[in-house]
Amino acid sequence: MSTTGLLLAALFGLYLADCLILLGPGQGLLVFERRAIRIDFGLSSYVLRGRVPAMLNPLTPWIPAFKTAPLAAPSASTRPLRLHPLRRCHYWIVTTWLTQLVHAVLIFGAVPYLLITARFRELAITVACAYLSAAYLLYVGWRVAADLGLSRRQYGALAFQSAVCLPLSLNLLRKLALLAPPEVTALDLLPQMDSERRLATANELRFAIEAQSRGSTDPAEIARLEALQKAIDGRMA
Repeated sequence: MSTTGLLLAALFGLYLADCLILLGPGQGLLVFERRAIRIDFGLSSYVLRGRVPAMLNPLTPWIPAFKTAPLAAPSASTRPLRLHPLRRCHYWIVTTWLTQLVHAVLIFGAVPYLLITARFRELAITVACAYLSAAYLLYVGWRVAADLGLSRRQYGALAFQSAVCLPLSLNLLRKLALLAPPEVTALDLLPQMDSERRLATANELRFAIEAQSRGSTDPAEIARLEALQKAIDGRMA
C-alpha cells in the first residue's frame, strides 16, 4: 500500500474509532427525528466489562445523539420531561450539515487526491480551508456547550483534539451532545414514542434487565429489577 493509501486509511480509522462509544446497562442514545424520537441501544448482545458498544453513524456527523440515564438512575416520571434544551442543541448541530459535508470532502477526498497528484500548492490551500471549516464547527461547538451547561474544560478538551487531528473535528458537535447530563431514562421516554418503537424499546429494556438479573443474589437488586419490569409493563398498557 502506498504512503497516501496508508494516510487515508489512518484518517478513516481515527474517525471510525472516534465514532465508537460505550453505554451502561439499559442506557441508550436518544435521537430526535422530524416528528418522533428513537433510542438506539447499540450492540446490546455484546457486553464488554458491563458496557455495551455503540457506533455513531459515520455518514451523518450532523445528527447528534444524547445519552439517556442508566436504568439504575431515579425515574423522572414525577417531574416533566425537559427535552427542549436537547432539541435546541439538535437544531444547532443539524444546521451545520453543509459545513460538515464540505469538511469531510476536504479531509477524505481532496487532501488524499492532491497528495497523490503531488499538487502541493493546492494541498496547502485545501488544508487551510479545512481548518477554516473546523474553526466554524468550533464556534458552533462553543454555542452548543454553553447551551448545555458544559464546563470550559469539557469543551476545551474536545476543541484541542479537533484542532490537532482534523478527522476528529467531524465528531466535535456529536461528542459535545453526548456530554449533556442525562436527566431521563429510556423508560421515561416510552410514552413519547409511537407504538412500534415503544414495543421495540420495551423489549430492549427487558433484555437489559434480564442480563443484569442473571447471577444476582442480592434481594434488593432483584426487587429493583422486578419493579422496573412492572414499570415497563405499566408504560406499555
